[in-house]
Amino acid sequence: MTEASLASQYEEQHTKEEILEQYLNTVYFGANAYWAEAAACTYFDKSATESTLPESALLAGIINLPVPTILFLTLGAPEPVATSFWNGCSSTGT
Repeated sequence: MTEASLASQYEEQHTKEEILEQYLNTVYFGANAYWAEAAACTYFDKSATESTLPESALLAGIINLPVPTILFLTLGAPEPVATSFWNGCSSTGT
């Protein structure tokens, strides 16, 4: 079976929300944080459910950074990362 056919079968069996939740619970966010809840606790000292929209955008942007732990040194200015993430979303329509 090809990867594409496996992905298609998986999408038929799970909702998009379930797939996103599973992904966010396995992805590495840097600073030894291996899921969204751990990342929120690590970067913001709060639960993921308590995170604000800009904080959530920052976490989403961290996933694509080559070295996410650099954010620990520059976390005083998270707006550029969050703004970049939202600008990318609006330009792609997601």
